[in-house]
Amino acid sequence: MTSPRSLSNSASLPTKQTTAGKSQKVKFLLLGGGLASAHAAQTLRQEGAEGRILIVSEEKIAPYHRPPLSKTLGKTEQGFKPSFILDAESCHDLKIELKLSSKVSALDSKRHAVTLETGEQIEYEKLLIATGASPTKLSIPGSHLKGVHYLRTFDDSFAIRAHAKKAKHAVVIGGGFIGVEIVSLLAQQGVTVTLIETHALLYKLHNNKLSKYIQTVLEQHSINCLLGDSPIAIEGQHHASGVLTASGETIKCDMVVIGAGVTPRTEFLTSSNIICRDGVLVNEYLQSNDASVYAAGDVANTYHSLFKQYFRVEHWDNAIKQGRLAARNMLGRREPYTAVSYFYSHIFNKSFNLVGFPSPNCERIDRGSFATETFESIYLNHDIPCAFFTMGYSSSNAQAAEDLIRNHVNLTRVKSKLLDRSFELSDIPAQVLFVLQGGGAFGAFECGAVAALQERNITPDVVAGVSIGAFNGAIMAGNPDNPAGALEAFWQELATDTPITGDESSRRLWASQQIAMFGLPGFFEPRWLNPWQNFAQSPTDWPSLYDFSAARNLLTKYVDFGSLKKSPIRLMVTAVDVQSSEVVLFDSYLDDLTVDHIMASGSLPPAFPWVTIEGRHYWDAGIVSNSPLQPVLSRVGQTGKDIYLIDLFPDHREKLPESLIEVNARREEIIFSDRLKHNDYQQDVMANYHQLVTTIMKHLPEEVARRVSREPLYLQLMGTSKPNQSIRITRHADPDHPAPKAYDFSRQTLLQIIQDGRLAVDEILGSK
Repeated sequence: MTSPRSLSNSASLPTKQTTAGKSQKVKFLLLGGGLASAHAAQTLRQEGAEGRILIVSEEKIAPYHRPPLSKTLGKTEQGFKPSFILDAESCHDLKIELKLSSKVSALDSKRHAVTLETGEQIEYEKLLIATGASPTKLSIPGSHLKGVHYLRTFDDSFAIRAHAKKAKHAVVIGGGFIGVEIVSLLAQQGVTVTLIETHALLYKLHNNKLSKYIQTVLEQHSINCLLGDSPIAIEGQHHASGVLTASGETIKCDMVVIGAGVTPRTEFLTSSNIICRDGVLVNEYLQSNDASVYAAGDVANTYHSLFKQYFRVEHWDNAIKQGRLAARNMLGRREPYTAVSYFYSHIFNKSFNLVGFPSPNCERIDRGSFATETFESIYLNHDIPCAFFTMGYSSSNAQAAEDLIRNHVNLTRVKSKLLDRSFELSDIPAQVLFVLQGGGAFGAFECGAVAALQERNITPDVVAGVSIGAFNGAIMAGNPDNPAGALEAFWQELATDTPITGDESSRRLWASQQIAMFGLPGFFEPRWLNPWQNFAQSPTDWPSLYDFSAARNLLTKYVDFGSLKKSPIRLMVTAVDVQSSEVVLFDSYLDDLTVDHIMASGSLPPAFPWVTIEGRHYWDAGIVSNSPLQPVLSRVGQTGKDIYLIDLFPDHREKLPESLIEVNARREEIIFSDRLKHNDYQQDVMANYHQLVTTIMKHLPEEVARRVSREPLYLQLMGTSKPNQSIRITRHADPDHPAPKAYDFSRQTLLQIIQDGRLAVDEILGSK
C-alpha cells in the first residue's frame, strides 16, 4: 500500500533555507500549491518570465490534480497516488522553486513581503494569491471526534478511502457536487451510506427535476437520502458513532464525511490592505486593489465582464484558466477574464457537465429524458443563454453552448426549436463577423463593401477593425440601424477637393502630394504648418509628423461612445503597446471604449503620435498585424462564424512593379496584406491529434471512455462545432489606371474606391 508519507518528497526541490526573521527576494511569489499556482508558474516561464519563481505551499507534496480525489475511478486506496502537475524534473527544467510544508501567516503589501509561520519573510515584485479554499467546518457537538472527515487534500482522500475499507456504515453531510461524488465512492466500496442535505440535491443547479433524478439514482444504489433535514450533533465518545438530526432521527455510523461547502483561504490577509469579500476581490484582470497582487482559483472573487457581476468559482477548469491568465497579466498584459467555466461530475455510471453560471431567476428549457439518459437544460436570461447542463448528449452541444454563452447570443429566433431534442445547438445560425483592415484612404473600399453587404441584409454581430478599419467599425457599431449610411456620410465629409489635371495619373500624384504637404482638413495637419507651436523644438524631437487631434471631433460627431456597450454590433479594435510590443484588444462589451481607443488604433507612426490610455501608450496595431482576426477569435470563439474579411491590400500581383512609385506601392501592399491564410500544416496536426484521441478512446473500456468524454478538456478540444465560413472581399487595383496612394483622400479617388468596394461584393456574391 502506498502511504502519503512515502510521497512527501516525491516532487520537491531543494530550496534555499533561511532562518526565522531573515528574508529572501523573488520576482514572482505564488501562494498555494494547487492548480492555479502550478499553471501560473508554467505560463510565466513559457511566456518568457525572467527571475525567481517561488511556489509556497502548505502541503508536503508538489502540486497535483485534485479532481480524482472524489471521483469513482479509483475505488480503493490500494495504489492510489496523486497525479502531479509539477514534478521535480519539470520544476528543474522550468527553474520553478517549491517551498513545501510552509504556511503563510501575514502579508505586508506596503513592503511587498509575506511572513511564514516560521518567521521567515519573502519579498516579491508580483504576488499571486492562489491559496484555494478550506472545507467549511460544522460547529456542532462532536464534530471534533475521530472518524469525522473532510475532503480537500490528497491526505484527506487517502484517509477516507482507508477508513471506508473498514467501515460498514457512513453518513455524508452535504448534497452538492462533492457530497454526491463521495456517496458514490463509498457505496462502490461496499459501505452503507446515508446522505443528509438541508435542501434538494445539487440545489445550486436550480432544477428540481434533476435533483429528483439524482435522488432516484442514489436510492437505486441503496443510499438513504434524508432531504430537508440537518445534523445537529455527532455522537460518540472518542470516535464518531452516529449523527443526530434536527428531525430527531439518529443515524448510526462508523464514519462521517462532511461536504458542506468551502471557505476561501484569506485568513492571513486580515491585517493587510487587500480587499476581501467572499474571497480576494479582483477585477477582470484578476488584479486586487493592490496593483502588484493578483488572485486566481477558488480564493478569487472575480468580476466577470460579460456577466457584469462577481463570481467565485470552485472548479479545477476555472483554476487552470485563471492561473494562466493571471500569469500573463503579471507580465504586463491586460487580458480580461471572459472564460465560461465547465463543471463535470461522475456519480456511479452517470456523467454530466455544467457550462456557465445558472441562476434561480433564469428561464429553463429542459429537453430529452432521464429514461434514455440523454437530458439537457438550457438556462436563459431574457433569451440569452447563461448556463447549460448536459448528460448523455454529444460533446458538440457543450462546446456550442460555451460559445453561445460567451457571446451573449440572443436565442429568441430559435427558442421554439430548443424543445426539439434533435435540434443541435451547433445548428444555431452563426455569428457574422466583419474584419476591417487599416489602409488610410483605402478604408473607403470598406464603406462600399459594407453598403453592398447591407443591401443583401448581411450585417455584423461583431465588427473588428484596426487603424482606419477601427474608425469604420466604430461608426458602424455607433449606428447599428444604418451602418452603411453613416459610413457614407463620414467618407463624404472626409473627402477633399483637389485640382483637376490633364490625366488621371497626374491628378492622383498631385492630390497625394497636396495632402501629404498640407494635411487633410478636419482629420490631420502637418506640424510644420504651425511653427509657433512646433518650432520651439527641433523637428527631430517631434513625436510625429502630423497632428491627429482634429480626428477626435470627427469621430465623436458620428459615434456616441457612451452607447457602444448597448449596441447590437459588438466592436473590437486592436492597438500595440509601444513599450511592451504586445497587441491589445479593446472590446466594447467589456471595456468602456472612448474616442481615445479608436485614435490609438489609428495612430500609425511616424505620421501620428501614440495615444495614452490609463498610463499605457499605444500605436496603430497595423505595424504588427493588419488584420485583427486571431485576437478576436480568441475572445469570441474559434468556430461557428460567418467571417467577411475585407482586404485592402492585394497579396498577389502578376505584374512586377516598373517604377519607384510602383515599387513603393507594392512594398506597402506586401507589408500590410492579410497573412491569415488557412494554415494547412497546423490544421493537419490538429486533425491528426483528433484521430489519435479517437483511436485511443476506442481501445478504452466503454465505461472509462464514456467518462473521459465528459471531462471539460475533452469537450473543449474534441467537440465538433460548426466550422467558420470565410468570405474574402479584396480590393484589386485597376490595371488601366495608376494605383492611388493610401493618403489620397481626394473626392474623385474616394468615390472610385467606394465603388470598387461595391463591385467587389457583387463579384463575390453576385449581383442583387
